[in-house]
Amino acid sequence: MDRLRQRADFLAVANGARANGTAFVLQARARDDDGPIRIGFTVTKKNGNAPQRNRIRRRLRELVKRLDVIPMRPHHDYVLVGRRAALDRDFATMLEDLRSAFRRLDRQAPSKPFSSDKAFSSEAASGSRHEGAPTTDTGTSRQPN
Repeated sequence: MDRLRQRADFLAVANGARANGTAFVLQARARDDDGPIRIGFTVTKKNGNAPQRNRIRRRLRELVKRLDVIPMRPHHDYVLVGRRAALDRDFATMLEDLRSAFRRLDRQAPSKPFSSDKAFSSEAASGSRHEGAPTTDTGTSRQPN
């Protein structure tokens, strides 16, 4: 199992399936390559100061170490987004929450790999991102005298 390190990988996983928990959010994305399972961890600044965020991240990493690899699908990327509740939640409960989150992801429709080309092809064809959206003209343009 490898770690996600690049921002682009984290952003791609954010567009995939997700399962919410009390102490974390589990995000998943299928890849179209033959690489190993990759997992990333993130904790935002709104969850506390640096020592608290690092403690949340360490607890999430330990959860994954103790979890058997069986619920993880091959050729997938996963991201655990830590929440402040991870500081106080019982570790055994968090481990069961993670197993439950993987089961919920398995029940969801199989996710396809994210392709930015497909996401923007319809926009390019229509020439506008929001077709029929109102313009933002405020009527304060200057007329020549």
